[in-house]
Amino acid sequence: MGQTKPGFRLWLLGPFRLDGTDGRRIAVTSKRGQALLAMLAVAGAGERTRAWLQDRLWGSRGAEQAQASLRRELSNLKKAINRPAGELIHADHGRVWLDLEQVEIDARGFDASGAGEFLEGLDIAGEDGFEDWLREERARSAARQTASTAAIAAPAAALASPADFAGRPAFAVLPFHNATGDPANDLLAEGLAEDLIDRLSRLRWLPVIARSSSFALDPGERDVRTAGRLLGARYVLDGQLRNSTSGRILAAALCDADNGETLWSNRIELPDELAGEAVAQLLAGLTSSLDFRIDVAEQRRALAVPESNRNVRELLWRGRWYLNRWTREDAAQAQACFEQALALDPSSSEALVQVAWVRLWSLWATRGSREEFQAVRALAQRAIIADYDDARGYMLAGTAETWMRQPERAKALLHQAIELNPSLVQAHVQLGCVLHLTGEHEAAIVVHERALQLSPNDQDMWFTLGELARANLYCGHFEQALSHAEHALARRPGYWLIHVVRINALVRLGRIEEAGRAHAELLRLKPDFAIDRLDWLDFMNAEMQQFLRDGMNWLASGND
Repeated sequence: MGQTKPGFRLWLLGPFRLDGTDGRRIAVTSKRGQALLAMLAVAGAGERTRAWLQDRLWGSRGAEQAQASLRRELSNLKKAINRPAGELIHADHGRVWLDLEQVEIDARGFDASGAGEFLEGLDIAGEDGFEDWLREERARSAARQTASTAAIAAPAAALASPADFAGRPAFAVLPFHNATGDPANDLLAEGLAEDLIDRLSRLRWLPVIARSSSFALDPGERDVRTAGRLLGARYVLDGQLRNSTSGRILAAALCDADNGETLWSNRIELPDELAGEAVAQLLAGLTSSLDFRIDVAEQRRALAVPESNRNVRELLWRGRWYLNRWTREDAAQAQACFEQALALDPSSSEALVQVAWVRLWSLWATRGSREEFQAVRALAQRAIIADYDDARGYMLAGTAETWMRQPERAKALLHQAIELNPSLVQAHVQLGCVLHLTGEHEAAIVVHERALQLSPNDQDMWFTLGELARANLYCGHFEQALSHAEHALARRPGYWLIHVVRINALVRLGRIEEAGRAHAELLRLKPDFAIDRLDWLDFMNAEMQQFLRDGMNWLASGND
């Protein structure tokens, strides 16, 4: 039996138009309905997840409202479009798709001659996710229309160049290859890569190549150097879905596209049920790892740039390299780089974030005044205004509010940061700090443990471990507090506060000789240490501060 000719026709290049199987125009009056059909039409297999559509078309609404809105829109579209002679749009509990065999689409090669702008005149006010997607599709469409007829089918004609990102290092995620031998996993492989792109786009400092470009690469162009050149990306992530003795794994590798060097690789065991929170945690952890690895790679690149050639971006990366060395001298160098970058570009959201970050840590180390923290909060607020979607501005403002003893304001800002970027480890850590400083110690432990899961190799792990040690100490989990404190001190031996936590844990475990040796080690590393230093800690409850004092005083009194 021969294949039937498509009965529907869909025009997206120019004003939206859909013709039915009878050749008559079908009225789709809803802007979101038109956008939804276009999003399905340009997807690789004509399919999107419900979550993806909800995020882009109803992202400004709450989750339940977005789900209900999508259901209503689909119901209206099915009534208007689907015909006994051919059903075009389908949906199940997790996906929405077009039957591509039933429709000819100009953007996929049908009647593209003389075409206009992609979805000409269409806009949806207040939906940033839709605007970002539309901007990417219009750029891709415009590039293809300027190419030859042969190049319309060649994805490389639509790909971005490095200059499009103002010198910033772009990152591309190639479609994950299904190497399990089971075609049923095709959708899983594509969905994981697509959702990862969505997560990475929230990092803000790192431009991420649109799915419509990276997924359009010919399978023969998966060599990372070739892919990087065609996509205009400095970093490329390639991945395979494979079978393992325990189920399935995602084997992923991050490469430098300039030289083909593998910067990081991992084999991630996939849970049997990949849905909901399991997927969210997997992708959040992967996003955090990639963020960290690319950050480190860019710091190293900046070191090789001659001083006379340094621009704002290179000053910022060089400053981050100094900051992560954690000495006073290096911190001063970092601040000088960041301040110079901000002077060169006072409106740079990245410069504002980095200056606020280094000033906060300097004030924490030197026990700054409320007025100084207010000044840093103002910097963080400027960063928020410069980029409302950058979670780091909210995280920094929340941190300043914490040290100004405004816990409720801090919590609200930190929750906002996590909502914008669930992979932002520092926001989770700081939220945990606020929780245990307000006496919510068990909740703080959960948040800190989540931060460790997100970034098990984070260069700032010493601080996370230290805060986890504190929270466990206040809960009476002395063995856990001691273990976390010792792990923190192995990474940061001069962290005086965690020496205090360690001593307290040993005293309360009755290990007095060990506590005495721990106290002697603290004084050797910090000869000027005095117990009055505890007075500066940003406790909201004086009993918690006294708890630390009691352990130190009990040891000093010679009790056994």
